[in-house]
Amino acid sequence: MRNNLATEIQQQLNDRKFRRLLLAVSGGLDSICLAHYFITNRDVLGVEWLGIAHVNHGLRAGSADLDEKLVRDFATAYGIPFFCAHLDGAALKSAEGSLEENARDARYDALRNFAEEALADAILTAHHAGDQAETVYMRLRRGTTLAGLRGMQSIRQTAKTPIYRPFLNVPREELRDYARENSLTWREDESNTDTKFTRNLVRQKLLPALEETNAGASAQLSRIATLADNVYRKAIEAANRIFEPMVVAAVNWPFEANISPYKKVFALNAAKVSAFAEMTKVSAGMAELFRLWLDSRGFRFPVGTFDTSAQPSAFTSTSYRTRFIEKCRNIIWIYDSALCQKQNNLYFLSDKQRFSDVEGVWRAPMDGDILTPPDSKIKSRPLKQWLQEKGIPHWVRPSLQVFAQGSQILFVSGICIKKV
Repeated sequence: MRNNLATEIQQQLNDRKFRRLLLAVSGGLDSICLAHYFITNRDVLGVEWLGIAHVNHGLRAGSADLDEKLVRDFATAYGIPFFCAHLDGAALKSAEGSLEENARDARYDALRNFAEEALADAILTAHHAGDQAETVYMRLRRGTTLAGLRGMQSIRQTAKTPIYRPFLNVPREELRDYARENSLTWREDESNTDTKFTRNLVRQKLLPALEETNAGASAQLSRIATLADNVYRKAIEAANRIFEPMVVAAVNWPFEANISPYKKVFALNAAKVSAFAEMTKVSAGMAELFRLWLDSRGFRFPVGTFDTSAQPSAFTSTSYRTRFIEKCRNIIWIYDSALCQKQNNLYFLSDKQRFSDVEGVWRAPMDGDILTPPDSKIKSRPLKQWLQEKGIPHWVRPSLQVFAQGSQILFVSGICIKKV
């Protein structure tokens, strides 16, 4: 391994305060090198605890058990805690979607569970420069954006434990040399030769063919990811300066944010968006920067479908698969319907007690409801009209609870109206 690798890894670990590391080890060349490198350099790297995790997918009868034994014996030989998960291979094959994706998702779920159990700061995987080149190549083939050109990130934040890929800039040849120098033993996964899987096809045939006509192509693809990442970071920094002033913080929403049925909601001041569009006569490049900025916030829209040059009045309930855009009052709401959360506390106990002696039922709003509150200061009107006046967007309304006597609504609970 190159001399400065340890320094680079140590810097990453220190910056992120990664002290307890769970190593994902399949038994192949790359992951065995990962495990050996961190075990033998743990003091230099300042690592307090190491664990080895292996996932047996149950997809290769016999050979998968031999992989598990190799990794288990390796961990035992070095006195490293060992974690192993056994997955249901038949269930992975029969589930919807591709087997590759199903196996990967199940594998990471198991690794995250082990990391949580071991109080690990990060999960380490052995992805290297060759894997990065394959990723960029596959994304270029199907079409991608600047964000996609970045390939895999050395550190990926997840809801639970971060994923750290310390070898992402290390060529596979360098790992092979390291394994030979240290007399390491590993196993080759025979499924890696099955070209019905896209990545295997790229690795076994497409990239080698590209290398024949363009020597060093793989290295250049990996370099593209590094360059794209540098450009992306600068673009997002610029986008933050431009678009952050348009954001409406949750504390300034016209209703309490905790009644939202979605975990991911983004609010923009429609007047500021309109003023910006008018001032800049938004170009295609600026629209793409805006789309890229939303992507960095977790709201991914297909290329070319999100046009910021549209006036706010054009924003209705526009859907892009699970992403929705809606303008209500002076706010443009962007939300992800794939991330619904349970709504079991939308109305307070005191609200329910307030109507404990009144005949009626708690239910969700319905078409034809008329708001007729006991408070004479509020004029009777269609519930839909009142919600619109108060700036309650359509995506919130199905989650509300109302106290009703037939179509007469006495009380709308869960909403604390605030001035914006």
